Amino acid sequence: RGVPSNSDALVVGLVGTMTGPDSWRGEEAYEGADLAIHDLNEGRGSDRRPFRLQTLDDRGDPEAAANMVRDLAGLDRTVGIIYAGPPEALPDAEAALASRGIPAILLYGDLYAAKALTAHTFQMGPSLLWEARRLASYVSEDRGYRKVGALLEFSEEGGTAQTALQSALRDQGLPRAKVV
Repeated sequence: RGVPSNSDALVVGLVGTMTGPDSWRGEEAYEGADLAIHDLNEGRGSDRRPFRLQTLDDRGDPEAAANMVRDLAGLDRTVGIIYAGPPEALPDAEAALASRGIPAILLYGDLYAAKALTAHTFQMGPSLLWEARRLASYVSEDRGYRKVGALLEFSEEGGTAQTALQSALRDQGLPRAKVV
């Protein structure tokens, strides 16, 4: 399934929550990453080193996730890391990523709005800050609403979304905007 047994293979790491309440993150990321590695290897000539997907389960533990990213960054054959774990953990591994020039790509979360982007971390999803600004513009200018309800996840990411939406609503002239 696209995972060569060649010990000389280039490693693409996947650190994700594969078990526990947020296991959807890791499971979804694995499906895409496994297919991508398979496709990459199919298109490479036999004279080129293949890619191997190295999957690690952080079980939703931010400290374990950051350590796993550091460990992968320490491998000579690692060329990149796909990250589908707790978003707040990824910036903690910046020094290890920087020392090897390895990018880590966050699949689910918003480092930009949390002001946690670093030189070697990237995010695939749109910024919650950008989305909040668009939503606030829509509800105040297009719809003329004075009250807005939002259903947010009770997590660090949900808190970031709440703060971004409150700020964007205030910027749109709803000074007593409250998001709970």
